[in-house]
Amino acid sequence: MTVIQGSHSLEIKKTPEIREILARLRKYRGKLPADFKFDHIEAHERELGISVILS
Repeated sequence: MTVIQGSHSLEIKKTPEIREILARLRKYRGKLPADFKFDHIEAHERELGISVILS
């Protein structure tokens, strides 16, 4: 849906339902090695370009 008022416009998108999200994720099934483990802390560090040393 697009709402237009004067020279400004606002686009509103419906949040996808859980079924739609899962259907999109299923197409990636089997594309990663079976022993793959996602480490969100490591991914966040890479994104920010930082290194955290925990002792």
